[in-house]
Amino acid sequence: MFLNFEVHWSRVIHVAEGCLEDNVFGIPTLENVFNLFDDLAKVTGGGAEAFWLRANQGLHLDVDKDMGMPGQTSAGLSPAEREALKDKAEELQHQLQRVLVTRGVTATQLGSDVANIGPNADAILKQIAGSKGIPMRSLTGSEMGTLASEQDAANFDSRVQDRRTGYAGPKIVRRTIDRLIAYGYLPTPSKYEVGWPVEENMDEKGKADFALQLANINKMQDAVVFTEEEIRDMAFDKPPLKEEDEAAGLSEMQKAEIAAKLALTNKEMGITVFTDNEIRDITYGFKPLTDAEKVPIGAPERISVTQPPTLGEDGLPVPQPVQEQQIVAAMKALEKAIEAGDVNAVARLVGLDHALATTQVQLPDGAAKTLYSMGRNIPDADLAFKGRETDAHVTVKYGLISPDFMKLQGVLAYRGPAELQFGVTAFFETTDYDCVYVSVVGGNLPILNRAIADGMECAPSDHGDYVPHATVAYVKPGLGAKHAGRIDLDGMHVESNTITLVTVDDERIEVRLA
Repeated sequence: MFLNFEVHWSRVIHVAEGCLEDNVFGIPTLENVFNLFDDLAKVTGGGAEAFWLRANQGLHLDVDKDMGMPGQTSAGLSPAEREALKDKAEELQHQLQRVLVTRGVTATQLGSDVANIGPNADAILKQIAGSKGIPMRSLTGSEMGTLASEQDAANFDSRVQDRRTGYAGPKIVRRTIDRLIAYGYLPTPSKYEVGWPVEENMDEKGKADFALQLANINKMQDAVVFTEEEIRDMAFDKPPLKEEDEAAGLSEMQKAEIAAKLALTNKEMGITVFTDNEIRDITYGFKPLTDAEKVPIGAPERISVTQPPTLGEDGLPVPQPVQEQQIVAAMKALEKAIEAGDVNAVARLVGLDHALATTQVQLPDGAAKTLYSMGRNIPDADLAFKGRETDAHVTVKYGLISPDFMKLQGVLAYRGPAELQFGVTAFFETTDYDCVYVSVVGGNLPILNRAIADGMECAPSDHGDYVPHATVAYVKPGLGAKHAGRIDLDGMHVESNTITLVTVDDERIEVRLA
């Protein structure tokens, strides 16, 4: 039942798009794809029926031509027997019974392939998407984050915005608002604008990455190319912070960022501008730490607060027996290298062999904790002077002469994340120590190593072929085999979207792998 009533023309706004002969009849938006939707319904509906017909397979009964039945004088089946066999077969086919008793009859199920309607339906969907200019991921609701889909989404958002500002705004919204103002339903403004929500292609992670890129531009140019207010506006569409907002209502990410900036100020100035307790108070409102609770930078684990290190008269920690042994071993090794005239050994012992930049994959927390635990399980008496590893990483390429961040970013662009898979522990020998490490048995680090070697200025390597590994500890010569074969990290897969560039001054720069 339809309710019909008359409406004055002044209360009607007629919207007709694509009018050709008059201003009344336009072209329906779905006209050029209506038949395609009909075809799609036929394919999916027909596919369901085809699936049922092919899944519900028929039955072939092959009766032996020489087979006779009890009481029958001649070979073969009598008409009554054939009718009985037919009835039994139909009962089985219609699931009235699940058993078919035969003699001299071979029952064979008729086979057929199940229909695959996917390619046909996908072809129709692509036609619909192409006809209306809608990306497939938007039409079907797919959220695959590939570069192509992101570009399609950006183009589609641009089309939507053009239609809003070029058609919907002036043809529909303004005509409606003007009519409501003209008849007194809305107050008469001096001026009004039609605004539309901004289509955002980036998720929160994408916005954060964009903000980081802007900040890195400032860092690389050593100048303020983008202010903090501009970064907030461009990346997150947020207004500048007010003075009262800067110290209150901060997110955990903002607090961490402020703390990092205060600490970086100390490093850049070379003096203590903000104490550690002031940074804790300013950013988190935490109370000061006691001396026993403070952890040295780079420590892989928290030092026991029940037994703080013993301090000498000069205020520095008193070397422990293990440290003294390591120092003595290092001095003896250095004396031996000097007497032998081994320049490379001397350079290695005093650290001159590491006067070049390096690139490395930092291990995630879980893998790093396991690596540190493996190092702690090595007895102190087995350690060489270099001790246990305190920076859980896998070197990608060592020996960069000129650590050009932007050039390295270009070399590694579009190579995907760094991937590696750990194996068991192994070791290699030197004259001064055995290096115990976790082997890397899979992944793309050799490819990244070669890319950096070809694209960057690097010093010649004297270590032979590249063997990716994660160092656990340095033990005394001859003890490496004792700690080989451990399976703590065996089979663990690690994937990283960044590679860390470590300069000679130990400055660390994260390089994103696009």
